[in-house]
Amino acid sequence: MVSTPTTVEDYLDSLPEDRRHALQAIRDVIRSHIDPDFEEGIQYGMPAWYLPHSKYPAGYHCDPKQPLPFASIASQKNHIGLYLFCIYMDAEEQARFRDEWLATGKRLDMGKSCVRVKKLEDVPLDVLGRAFERMTAKRFVELYEAGRRQAAQGRSAEAGAAMEMAAEGAVGESTPVAPIAAEPIRSAPVVTREPPIETLPVEEYPASPAELAPSAAEPVTEPATPEVVATATTPRRATATGPVAAKPTAQKKVAQKKATTKKATQKKATQKKVAKKAASKPAGSKAAKKKATKKKVAKKAASKPAGSKAAKRKATKKKVAKKAASKPAGSKAAKKKATKKKVAKKAANRSAGRKAAKKQVARKKATKKKVAKKAARRKSGARPTGGRRVAKARGRKR
Repeated sequence: MVSTPTTVEDYLDSLPEDRRHALQAIRDVIRSHIDPDFEEGIQYGMPAWYLPHSKYPAGYHCDPKQPLPFASIASQKNHIGLYLFCIYMDAEEQARFRDEWLATGKRLDMGKSCVRVKKLEDVPLDVLGRAFERMTAKRFVELYEAGRRQAAQGRSAEAGAAMEMAAEGAVGESTPVAPIAAEPIRSAPVVTREPPIETLPVEEYPASPAELAPSAAEPVTEPATPEVVATATTPRRATATGPVAAKPTAQKKVAQKKATTKKATQKKATQKKVAKKAASKPAGSKAAKKKATKKKVAKKAASKPAGSKAAKRKATKKKVAKKAASKPAGSKAAKKKATKKKVAKKAANRSAGRKAAKKQVARKKATKKKVAKKAARRKSGARPTGGRRVAKARGRKR
């Protein structure tokens, strides 16, 4: 599970070295030139600068719980995004920012919501700093509120125009005229109201776009004149959204019949083309192709020696058996015994050598003792008491 960073430092630490260095440099420039009324933090999962609720209590109109966003930066998969709401808010400021950026000779990839760059060298930091320095918190709030008012006025003007068109469409004329189709506002809620002409029954009153318009603007009522007062005998104007237009007329039925017949003729023509193509091909072409492929496969198999795979297998088995026969029977067991004998022989030789070495050491010790004993006797002048030499010496003295 990927953890969402809660501070700007955590966000930067989670980035690779090159991206971290680039975003840190951009962050330093923004912090050194931004109005101190703005605060820095994480907003919508990326480092951002916003006007807190303590400075602007209304908050962001899309989500009042969020503070009013001013700018943000983010490391995306293929680029670094600079989300400069402060510049997109003012057309003049946006044009000035664009001109200053392009004057540096660097490429500008500016979309509808952000500026995209690949690396830090693509960003003219001085241009970015000047743009943040020009946009104070007071000016940003004025631009934001002006934009909100303008949007509200535009919506109310559209609603008023729709109501006027509906009122005009509801009044009939003595001569038939072309139907006026007013564009309904799709996103507006349905608002129920009383029909402007009291002489018409409710079920016969045509639906108008004003019923779909928001209730922000009240309909303008004008005094009725003799020219526009409708009676029960006055024919009504047929609108695109009314019940008169909804009922299928004779012309529509004729058009529908023509359309169905046209489709049927087109279908028949396509079927004829398909049948013609099938007739131009030789009968049973698919089956013939299959047979031809089968024949080719059979021919290839016939060209190879019968049972080639089985013959190869038999040959390999024979070779293996020949090699096994050339070796003496029980060669593996014999080899094992021979190796065991060799090992035992070597061990016996080693033990015999050790015994011989021990004997040699014991002999050397005995000879050393004898030599030492003789030397001691010579020094003390003692006569030998036994042995052949002693007997010989005694016989000579006698």
